[in-house]
Amino acid sequence: MFQPRIWFVASMIAYAVVIRIVPYVLHNGFGIEIDPARTIYPWNFSPLTALCLFGGAYYADRRLSYIIPLAALALSDVCIGLLMGDLRFAIHPTTPFVYGCFAIAVALSMWLRERRSVWRIATTGLAAETLFFIVTNFGVWAFQSTYTPDATGLLTCYIAALPFFGRSLLSTGIFSAVFFSRLALAERPVQIPNPAAVPASMTSA
Repeated sequence: MFQPRIWFVASMIAYAVVIRIVPYVLHNGFGIEIDPARTIYPWNFSPLTALCLFGGAYYADRRLSYIIPLAALALSDVCIGLLMGDLRFAIHPTTPFVYGCFAIAVALSMWLRERRSVWRIATTGLAAETLFFIVTNFGVWAFQSTYTPDATGLLTCYIAALPFFGRSLLSTGIFSAVFFSRLALAERPVQIPNPAAVPASMTSA
């Protein structure tokens, strides 16, 4: 039997928060703009989807499978809002789409509880990232004025998001391989109960 290493999960949560807020720290603290359209910064290279898969597969308390990644996402959103001085950066019309997709990723990962093969992990990760790509970009198209409100605008939105989708797939593949390795898991020692004391009267002839 294996159990998650607390220090590893905590470090991945910290990384997930930091990777999202660094661009805003650089913007506010140093006046450095990081264009999301450029690949110089690892946008979307986050362990959050892998964290969802890992939690659904291993946490004894299924509620933690949802709470931990969503709390990490909420913490980073609040930090971004505070750094930008406007909570609309944290809470916006597409926020429910993002949180909903991560919650669904956890639900999908329950399929991994009984058997955690490479094929199952890869399939679940691909399904989660594809769903995230389709749903969240639909939300961007529907609730933001960046793209025209027609089929052409929707197609343009999806095409523009393809580089982010590629990095999301890459990050989920890499982080899933790490999460489902012995680096993230510790073998639980087998508990052998002490034999019950036998009364002396029962041992005498």
